[in-house]
Amino acid sequence: MWPLIQQVVLSLLAVAAVVLAATWSKSPLYLPLPSGPYRRWLRAIPVLATAVILGILRAQFMDCSYLLFLIILPIVALALCIGLMIIHYHLLKRISDISTLLVIICLGWSILGTLSVSATATMLIVKRQMDDIHEKNPLTLWQIVEGHKRKPEDAIYLTAGLPAHFSGEMKECHDTTPEMSISPNIGQLESGTYTAPDSIKKEQLVTLTIKSMYYRDTISTKIILLPDPPEIKRSQYQGEDDKRRKAVFDLIIIAKNDSWVFRSDDLVVKNQPNSTERQHGPLQQTLVCQPILALAGSHAFDPYVDLICIGTASREGTQAEEENRAGRRSVRIAEWINLALRNTRRSKHVYTMNLGQYVPQPGEQRVLTTDETAPERPVVLIGVVRAGEIDLREALRNVFQQHQENDFFKFLATHYPGREINLYERVSGIACPR
Repeated sequence: MWPLIQQVVLSLLAVAAVVLAATWSKSPLYLPLPSGPYRRWLRAIPVLATAVILGILRAQFMDCSYLLFLIILPIVALALCIGLMIIHYHLLKRISDISTLLVIICLGWSILGTLSVSATATMLIVKRQMDDIHEKNPLTLWQIVEGHKRKPEDAIYLTAGLPAHFSGEMKECHDTTPEMSISPNIGQLESGTYTAPDSIKKEQLVTLTIKSMYYRDTISTKIILLPDPPEIKRSQYQGEDDKRRKAVFDLIIIAKNDSWVFRSDDLVVKNQPNSTERQHGPLQQTLVCQPILALAGSHAFDPYVDLICIGTASREGTQAEEENRAGRRSVRIAEWINLALRNTRRSKHVYTMNLGQYVPQPGEQRVLTTDETAPERPVVLIGVVRAGEIDLREALRNVFQQHQENDFFKFLATHYPGREINLYERVSGIACPR
């Protein structure tokens, strides 16, 4: 109601001004009016025209999509009004009595004058309404994790090939989607999903920015691209559940040449040589917690929503004993990851996955040394990046099915029977020695 009152008041003031300018005998724009009824009708025309103008503006042009038109219209109307006023002034000097031409010119500039004022008032009201909506719904940048929106961290860390999902919100006239861009142009940005490049040689900073088109507001967040340590091997695989909900499964081999120490639940062999490279002397052994905590401390786990800790055991020993050992190894990795996440105050879903004991295929029955069976005891994690809810078990099964010809998945599918994953929330009760 208040905007309408403003429009009417301003328009009436404009009408009063043009009527005064045309009827005041000392006005430079005086219009000699004939006596009789025509005099009243000529004075009423600007008032009636203003009422029509107000009705049209209120009915058709109170939407923000007409804002540019409402900016241009009063400028053009005012320019034409001034032009006709100048013509009126010069004609009045030449003729002393009323003429049809002079009446038309007078009505023209008076109507154009009130149109300029009414359109300006409408433009200011529409602009104020648009500003109010913008203030209540400002430009906002969200990161999408597990189907939920959250404010991005000060820095988002990604390793090679991993995605991060974003959305921007605003209310700017009828536009609710801001422009999104990255700088420098490293990686790929598509439909709000930024994907890191497949190879990262050194740490790099990418700035993701959203910008509103009218107000030109901007919000940015930093994406830090992390190179993998030389001993880490990672590969990404797409998977989906029965409802076609997708996720990226990042297969992490903690160290390309590392393996669990034979019959140990806590130790891994660093840089396990093959049998032809084996030198005399003890192998370098380390606690599995050390590479796990090192990865967590480097922000390598930041992109993941879920972490699946895989336990394996080699062919030696009885099936029951080694399957239990593989389960304990999976639990041990999960406990250290949970501790690392608690220390860094980051929340992830951590699962255990006991693949079980390595099952030799026909033709692999010869007796091997523990060095030769070291590749059967890999230290493996799977990090999961997803934007929304997903049936993780079904999606993981889908990954195994899709990539049967991949060497590592073929190795796992052929030799390890276990597939079940279980949520695990306990943390290690001891500190990791340095």
